[in-house]
Amino acid sequence: MTTFVALAILVAVTSPIERVKWLREVTELSAAAFGLGAGLSRATIASLESGRNDEPDLSTLRKVSLFTGVPLSWLLDGSGRQPSERRIRKAVSEALRAA
Repeated sequence: MTTFVALAILVAVTSPIERVKWLREVTELSAAAFGLGAGLSRATIASLESGRNDEPDLSTLRKVSLFTGVPLSWLLDGSGRQPSERRIRKAVSEALRAA
């Protein structure tokens, strides 16, 4: 059962857009709050998640990377290990406190 769940999570985050969606779900923030923390608009996050913007630019992904503490390379192509949810929540919490 554990193996199946891990595979499902890895399959669900196979593109930069899916990885951004997953990050927002992990942080439990609204699109507006996630965007604000990352220095992006709610509309940008909503556009990514809806698929209207199916190729986010490097600048957008860099901002998400800095806000969530995940490597830019992981956001771009999934290289390396998937970041832990605990580490992501900690980075976001610290970023929001500093803002």
